[in-house]
Amino acid sequence: MIKDFRRAFTYYFEYPPELPNQMWKWWSGQGTELKLAIGGLLAICAIYMLVYIRPILGSFLSIFLPYSWINTGAMRSLFFRGTSSEFEMSWKSRGQPTNARWRYLFDVVHYLLPVLVVAILLVVLFIVLVGYPGFAGQ
Repeated sequence: MIKDFRRAFTYYFEYPPELPNQMWKWWSGQGTELKLAIGGLLAICAIYMLVYIRPILGSFLSIFLPYSWINTGAMRSLFFRGTSSEFEMSWKSRGQPTNARWRYLFDVVHYLLPVLVVAILLVVLFIVLVGYPGFAGQ
């Protein structure tokens, strides 16, 4: 069984464009109840990612936009309210975002890593549980 997992990973590393094709073929072969269950789990993952994308986008914009554009309550409420980002911590302590824009890069990395972990985990789970073309059961 371990050898089959290794073959599946090797196959998708050699033929990366096949992964979305196999995902689609597998998805269309499932029943309605299973599609609803998997769709619900994917919706939870999507909401989780959207919660994390908001401060990533805000921190990235804060690096490049003029200071007068980011020093607004709209910027704070749209991207940072309720987070532990540098922008929010600076706003709470001083009433405005920090001028040291390089510090926003840490927030981009801090919030991007969990999103990447979830995306990579979903792909790995697909490869391990479904396999590759020619795998037993396909």
